[in-house]
Amino acid sequence: MDDKLTIEARGLGMEYYNHKIFELLEDLYYFYELIAENSFNTQDGLIITGKFSVGYHIYSSIQGTLESIKILTYAGRLNDVFALSRKYDDAILTALYVLILINQDENKVFKTEEDLCSIFKNSEVRDWSNKVRPLYWKCAKPKAEIKKVDKKLWNLLRLQSYDFTSSNNEKNQRQKCNDNVHYNSLLVFSDNDYEALKLNNKGLILLDQLYDVLMQSFAMHFSYLYLMKPYIYSSIDYINCLEEGIQPESGSEYWVAPIVQDVFDKYIKTKYKEVSDYLIKMNLMELK
Repeated sequence: MDDKLTIEARGLGMEYYNHKIFELLEDLYYFYELIAENSFNTQDGLIITGKFSVGYHIYSSIQGTLESIKILTYAGRLNDVFALSRKYDDAILTALYVLILINQDENKVFKTEEDLCSIFKNSEVRDWSNKVRPLYWKCAKPKAEIKKVDKKLWNLLRLQSYDFTSSNNEKNQRQKCNDNVHYNSLLVFSDNDYEALKLNNKGLILLDQLYDVLMQSFAMHFSYLYLMKPYIYSSIDYINCLEEGIQPESGSEYWVAPIVQDVFDKYIKTKYKEVSDYLIKMNLMELK
């Protein structure tokens, strides 16, 4: 549906459609497009999973979820939007957990004397990649699944001094998504009613909440993914030179893509200064 026709048909007003959430969604769409492309045909995890481009499928799917969120936000279906935002957050946790499991299993291959058959047999991520069983099959309840992933992340990643969900406000942001997924009150049904969104600035209030929800999830994903796979943020300059038979500029393999620096400046530095300072200090890529 044409954006202009949507505005006229729903009557949500220019203030609604000029909200900063739409710029954020656009930026995140292109960020995930970049890291999906940088993951395409890579051999990350190939030894363990037997699959090429595990990352590509994950990041391309997340890009699609963000596109769905943007379309539904335009349409004024914010109950569905918050439900998809919970899906986005779950996708991030799963994507990071998959990386951790792959790294653990690869370390067994290269740094221990354990035989490959045993490693493959006991690999949760190999089973998941090949549809043998779900990734969280040992967990009885969904909440236990999330806690399991959270614990792995906080224990194994290097940004251990910062908890993205430490404040009550940020914890409530995920709960806002949960409320819309599970219809925890009658009120959340009206979040899908674009007529109700026109009353008392409800639409704008919800967009502010949505912005905070997505910002928290994205900041966490950007930060931990950078620590685990910094090269996935690289610009195309270095590879382009190699493909064209040109000597790449010294150090260009550490340049980040413009969209990476852009989202870092606009979203990580502005709200998570402690995190941005830490990432720059790590000096993994030329993130400024």
